[in-house]
Amino acid sequence: IWLLISLGILQVLSTFLRIPIASTLAFGGAGGIAFGFASKGIFENFFGGLMLLLSEPFVPGDMVHFEYGGAILEGRIERVGWYQTRLRGRDTRPTYIPNNVFLQNLVTNMDRITHRKFE
Repeated sequence: IWLLISLGILQVLSTFLRIPIASTLAFGGAGGIAFGFASKGIFENFFGGLMLLLSEPFVPGDMVHFEYGGAILEGRIERVGWYQTRLRGRDTRPTYIPNNVFLQNLVTNMDRITHRKFE
């Protein structure tokens, strides 16, 4: 019912302001598509953070090892947020990693390994 009310208000406004409603709706649709593509990364990271918080493959304090952008990263997880995760490397520098990286790459949680092989 809200859709019908909204379309009715749009029709009345377009009649009084002499703005064609078809082009206005087309512009709004194109703007919605552009907004969707622009916010794709934000939603990926948000839902990646949600999955990390629900499944808990690692928690703050765990030592993790993974590859990101061709570089091998290793360090302790300090904070898992909604958008990014803070990792403290061996060189004590914090690294901020978008959460969608953990959903797309293989992450090894070194603190959950029960048997280690030394060569």
